[in-house]
Amino acid sequence: MQRAAEPARVPGEAEAPLGKAETLLELAYLPLPSAMLARGTTVLRSASSHTLALCLQAQVLLLELDRAHLRPLEVLRRTSNANARGAASPSLEVVGIDALWHPDAGLNLVAIARSSASDNLHEIVIAYVSAGAATAEADGKVQTATLALDFPPLIAQWLRLADTPTLAVSDAESGRLHVFTLPQAAAPPADTSPVLVELEDTQSSDALGGLARRFQAPVLALAEWRCPHSGCSARVAASEDGTVELLAQKGWGEAPARQWVRVERPVNVAFFFEDSLAAASPGEPPVVHLFAGSVLCGACFFADVLRNGLRAPVLALPDSVSVLCGSPWRAQPSTLLVGTWCRTLYCLQLRCVGEGASREWSCRLVWSRELPHALYGIDMIDATCDGLDEIVVRTLQGLHVLQEELAGVCAELRVGLAELLRQCDDEASPSAGGAGGRDALSRALSRTGAIAELQVRLKRHALS
Repeated sequence: MQRAAEPARVPGEAEAPLGKAETLLELAYLPLPSAMLARGTTVLRSASSHTLALCLQAQVLLLELDRAHLRPLEVLRRTSNANARGAASPSLEVVGIDALWHPDAGLNLVAIARSSASDNLHEIVIAYVSAGAATAEADGKVQTATLALDFPPLIAQWLRLADTPTLAVSDAESGRLHVFTLPQAAAPPADTSPVLVELEDTQSSDALGGLARRFQAPVLALAEWRCPHSGCSARVAASEDGTVELLAQKGWGEAPARQWVRVERPVNVAFFFEDSLAAASPGEPPVVHLFAGSVLCGACFFADVLRNGLRAPVLALPDSVSVLCGSPWRAQPSTLLVGTWCRTLYCLQLRCVGEGASREWSCRLVWSRELPHALYGIDMIDATCDGLDEIVVRTLQGLHVLQEELAGVCAELRVGLAELLRQCDDEASPSAGGAGGRDALSRALSRTGAIAELQVRLKRHALS
């Protein structure tokens, strides 16, 4: 396997920061038991807005953030694993959860992985949660189906790029990825048919986009990305021994390029995000980066993976930082948030200098904010239904709901709009290229969408 070069650049203090941590307002704080928050969350679509599912040791709770309403989702009262005498089985602990919105069925398909290592009992529960059932008025009772497993699950994750509901489950012992399809998405099977059907090796590889199904160590993270316009896509799997496998496809009909790298550290956080600040030329693949974080030692970026693959990683956080979670920040271009065991929320940005093959990448720290407890998860949810995502941070002892201070948001939008208008005026002037030639006009028109979007957001959030 190829070994990654050690990044030489350590992000320092922010230069001309996008904003300060003090501009983040804490809208709400909900104290919750640590046993719940360490086990995972997932976002469900509800009739009103969005609902956050929280995992307790043997229960799932639904939290409607816009109403601050918390209630149990009654999906784990029974288990398919019973002993030969018909006695109730031991309590199975929740080890992972993921939800997929199925538009044709109008349902949230919630996959819940449960395990009892002492009794060697393991299962996947599929809950069929409608948008109405995810609201406060519902009684919490939903239809479920259970599949017993012959291996301990580590993560259970829906494959978003698959054509039909497809679930990948990581084996905590063998390093194998099991792939299941859901034959009936509208409701549990009415007969004795299994709720999930495991795919054969060839079908599993196709569902994973060509990723390997067997690793030398358990898979800790899976991530997918696709551009619906160009057909570009990327998939990654990262394991406990630091193995990272990337499959990148540059467009429709292109063969995906496979690359492996060994970073000699467990990679438990991995996700892709597009870089709008380093946008590619028309007709070229977009610029997409891969973030890889380790619970033991820091994090790095693999910049522009569609062109560079896993070559030349850029250090994002030093080895002294224990990374537990992360998420792209859609409100800020080319920016992401990272949560750590040391109670710090980091805002990082990847920057580019140069063009084409001469591009050089670096990472800078925009700001950091201390929270009372270790950070286990970051979700972006429009909890207040105002058009802006709130930052929902899951810590060891509770949920923090953070929002950018709107005065700062509006100020940044006004500055951005003024700069776009100035550039359009300059490029359309005769002195810019001979009576505002076609190239200048094309560049000016390409910014029309951005200007319109800024204007809409200003009208929505303008200060009185």
